[in-house]
Amino acid sequence: MTNSIQLEKILYSYIRSNPNLYKKVKANYFENKELAFIYKIERGFVEKFNSVPTSKQIKELINIESEKNNEIDIETYFTIIDNLYKIDLTEYDAEWLKKTIEAIIYWKTLDNSMFDAITFMKSSDVKVDNVIEIVEKVKEIILERNNLSFGFSQGLDFLNYEAHIQSKSDYFTTGYPFFDKCLGGGYKRKTLVAFLGKQKSGKSLIMTNLAAELVKLGKNVVIITLEMSEKSVIKRVGSNLLKINMKDYDEISNNEKKFKLILNKFKQRYESRLDGLGKLFIKEFPTSAAGVPEIENYIKQLEEVQNIKIDAVIVDYINIMKNWRNPNSENTYLKIKTISEDLRAMAVRGNFVVITATQTVRKKESSTELNAEDVSESIGLISTVDALFGIIQDESMRADGKYILKALALRDSEYIYEKQHLLVNYEQMRVKQDMNIQSYSNDKILKNVDEINGDTDEPTTWG
Repeated sequence: MTNSIQLEKILYSYIRSNPNLYKKVKANYFENKELAFIYKIERGFVEKFNSVPTSKQIKELINIESEKNNEIDIETYFTIIDNLYKIDLTEYDAEWLKKTIEAIIYWKTLDNSMFDAITFMKSSDVKVDNVIEIVEKVKEIILERNNLSFGFSQGLDFLNYEAHIQSKSDYFTTGYPFFDKCLGGGYKRKTLVAFLGKQKSGKSLIMTNLAAELVKLGKNVVIITLEMSEKSVIKRVGSNLLKINMKDYDEISNNEKKFKLILNKFKQRYESRLDGLGKLFIKEFPTSAAGVPEIENYIKQLEEVQNIKIDAVIVDYINIMKNWRNPNSENTYLKIKTISEDLRAMAVRGNFVVITATQTVRKKESSTELNAEDVSESIGLISTVDALFGIIQDESMRADGKYILKALALRDSEYIYEKQHLLVNYEQMRVKQDMNIQSYSNDKILKNVDEINGDTDEPTTWG
């Protein structure tokens, strides 16, 4: 990253207005030698006196240095200082300014640490008995220096009333009354929700339905698929949202005129409502080739390009993600525990909910009952998730188009172990609560968002 002289002057002025950055930025971050020299003197002043010097003080220090070095052109430096102090940062967009300055500091810090690490490596007398020590030192140089933070949060002050206010904006409905109840009011941002089920039990079907409901409720959703292709996933969601039977989907989707008409009618129906229609993006990654860094980077770029905020990220599914921290480890407990922790951390950083799934142990393949300890590869997932739901379905239930969902682990709700019957329409890949069978509590049953919206399972007619 090469900086223009004007950008370096802006960096200089920005640091003066944010004195905490003096500790992060070194003089050699400036490519212009005069600016680097001025900043070196100023940084030394700040370290010694813990205050930002005035232009007069800087000039006096430059004057002192010129007495030691005849090559210093005082007039040139004084002119640069005068120009620096004329810069008005309010003339620049605040968001652009912050993002640009932080990017420069991130890059220059990495560049410096890499240079120092390589210098250390080349100057070290590497032997069998000290190679580990050298490697660890190189890691320390790179990792510790690049562990930058540009903000400080003191957390919540217990004695401050406003700290106790529980924001309703942190929650949003799932579109399913059972989930809303078990989750304490709906999805909560910065949380991880998971589904447990045997192979081919409908985990992906449940998650695509959750995505479809959120889109109809005006939320922006990303589906990360590590198993099915993007086209397969969009066909399932399309069958659901557009009410096109699966067996007809290929034919209808290849008729451009008719399919665009169906899409436009769908958009018009929901865009006229208060919350409008959310956006849905489906991204395929190769199995076991994507970890949280790859997924998070994709989401950040998507938000930037689309100029939207993602509300929910669905990852199908956790067991076939890459453990980027320990890629060669065969310890499945550590793998799933680490990935689940990383997924939840991603949810916190992104301020969205992450939804994923995992498989049952083999002995539960034919069982009609599930418990939290039936997670196949790692109980570490249980200690990390905010909610875990079990998907129960045997052959007879599948033939009848039915599921049973069971709440296996809940962080913020008392409805643990509660069950709910669901109805499945495989023709349109739709899942709804069975309104004729209540869950174990006597709470009033609400209608699905589909029924509130007057939606039906009737297939789309397209001429």
